[in-house]
Amino acid sequence: MDILSLFVVIPVLTITAILLLKDTKQVRMVSAFGMGLQLLMAASLVFLYLSARHAGNTDEMLFVKDHLWFKSLNIHYTVGVDGISVAMISLTSLVVFAGIFASWEVEFLRKEFFVSLIL
Repeated sequence: MDILSLFVVIPVLTITAILLLKDTKQVRMVSAFGMGLQLLMAASLVFLYLSARHAGNTDEMLFVKDHLWFKSLNIHYTVGVDGISVAMISLTSLVVFAGIFASWEVEFLRKEFFVSLIL
């Protein structure tokens, strides 16, 4: 699985784990761990993107993956990044990670709050 697809999979797995938990501390820890992992992936994406650009790759989109889902309907799953999308992915990862800790003391509907924050 490529790194860009993990930016979709990690939040989905984190949300699923949150919905299965009952304890407040566990919900907070799973949220922090999942979004911390996503923040680390965003940092590595920035590093990989800048390395590819400095190596001379001048393609418009980098790390492009194209998977055919339904051949009869010609439906593809395609992901790729350019400079703006790398910046937006990094910014979103940072804001959500900081938001987890900024709302650490939320008690009312905590599971629903963290799910909506991550979503």
